[in-house]
Amino acid sequence: MLSCDDVSRLLFDYISEDLPTEDRDLIEAHLLKCLACRSLVDSYRAVIRLASELPAKPVPPSLLDNLRRAAKEHDSDVHRSDPGPA
Repeated sequence: MLSCDDVSRLLFDYISEDLPTEDRDLIEAHLLKCLACRSLVDSYRAVIRLASELPAKPVPPSLLDNLRRAAKEHDSDVHRSDPGPA
């Protein structure tokens, strides 16, 4: 049986339908017994639905530049700290 923490950790993949059937079945069994987690799933779905109804707006170029720079820095940090194959 999954815990509420397990369900919370797997929530995005559950909502996105990216879980193996076995994991999905375990979550659904938990949801049958846990009102708190059912409410969490319902809230998450409502947020996704509401966000999808928002009008699309262009991303400011300065934000894109900052995101690209941060991604490059992160990628560089990951490669520097990766010892490679053992």
